[in-house]
Amino acid sequence: MRLSTVFATFLVWYMSLVTAISNKRLLELSQKDGNVIKLNSKNYEKILNSPRKSDIVVFFTATATQFSCTLCLEMSPSFDVVANSWFSDHANGISKELENHGLFFAKSDFNAESKQLFSQFQLTSVPAFLVFKAGGKSINDVEKITVATELGANHLNFLADNIKNAVQIPDLFVYEPINWGACITTVVTVAIVTFVLVRYTSALLNVLTLRPLWGIACSFCITTLIAGAMFIKIRGSPFSGMSADRKSIVYFLEGQLQNQYAIESQIITVLYSVLASSFIGLICVVPYIQKWYQKKQHYGKAAIVNFSLALFFTAVIYIFYSALMAVFALKNTGYPFKLFKNPFK
Repeated sequence: MRLSTVFATFLVWYMSLVTAISNKRLLELSQKDGNVIKLNSKNYEKILNSPRKSDIVVFFTATATQFSCTLCLEMSPSFDVVANSWFSDHANGISKELENHGLFFAKSDFNAESKQLFSQFQLTSVPAFLVFKAGGKSINDVEKITVATELGANHLNFLADNIKNAVQIPDLFVYEPINWGACITTVVTVAIVTFVLVRYTSALLNVLTLRPLWGIACSFCITTLIAGAMFIKIRGSPFSGMSADRKSIVYFLEGQLQNQYAIESQIITVLYSVLASSFIGLICVVPYIQKWYQKKQHYGKAAIVNFSLALFFTAVIYIFYSALMAVFALKNTGYPFKLFKNPFK
């Protein structure tokens, strides 16, 4: 009886040793995918359900266009920064203050290859962050990390603090990368503006006192707001629709009212601007040019130019107003009005 007990104990110890995943193997997987392990339905049990001496933080996301998960796209760079910061201080993934205790990061994007993984943890919403602690008794022995769900929030600091509290590793620090592009743009812009102000002060003062200029500026601001620029800013919407691999643009008009891409605001701004300019041209420019020709006593030319410009502006208004109605119809399938067939369908 004692012999069988010893044998069973040895067998359990041997099986745990065989099935265990080492920190070295986790490090290899991390380095293979840019410091973040890619999880799917085929490899998650081997990584998460094996005995190990490391914590694993998993980011569950859905970046495919049909899910319209703007928050997922916002949080993904922040998660990558946390992972890169950890490995910049700990090349082997092992804490310097906790002996032989590692920390690794993984990500799973919802698709056909990861459905089983999402079902395993009964995830009904994304983004989601789960911590699989070292020495966990089962794959379901996890801790969920709370994240800020507001679009445009400071996800990096909030996420880093919550991960640090969850894993209880004191030497986890985050280093936000410097945005050199923004720095260079700011320096160049300041230099150009300073040069122009110093070099052309008197000319700028004359220009800035022109009433038409302020009228155009006000019209531009009003048009931009009407087109949904503030909606885009508040929601933090992506610039355009992307394919699942995030490598190519597949469309730029979302066919539903709840979502709007940033490029949609620019499209609507162009349509409104052209329409406003055409109405101004039809009301103000055409009569002005007609009077100018009449003063020169070119009555024949005045009639031809008047008719041509009126026809031109009318055609532009018809075409662009039709395009605007087509966009409305695309955003709302119940929109009943149209001037010609929707070119976006």
